[in-house]
Amino acid sequence: MATAWVDIPNEALRVADVPDITAGWPEIAEFALTFDGYEYTGGQSGCASLAEWMRDDWRDMHQLLAHPSELRAALFYEQRRGRWTDTDPNGAYLRFCRALVAAIAVLVKGEPQ
Repeated sequence: MATAWVDIPNEALRVADVPDITAGWPEIAEFALTFDGYEYTGGQSGCASLAEWMRDDWRDMHQLLAHPSELRAALFYEQRRGRWTDTDPNGAYLRFCRALVAAIAVLVKGEPQ
């Protein structure tokens, strides 16, 4: 089943749009497609670099201090990577995706990180 791409700008994003961090991968993947990370980063290589940088930072610091667009672009890239490899994330990879979702939710709620 193909997921429709529905763009939700950061300023229109509501808490109800962001999945719970315990959500399954299908719900997280669908949310990831509400932002075009390629457009934001200038293409696939820029999006990959951003996602890899954020993944490394998260692994080292267990924090994601970034702008909502950066967080959403990284999550978008992780969704695309899962699609290209035809695999759902698990283990540390899924924890990273859920950390992205949690960081986005915090920013949407307007809470300090």
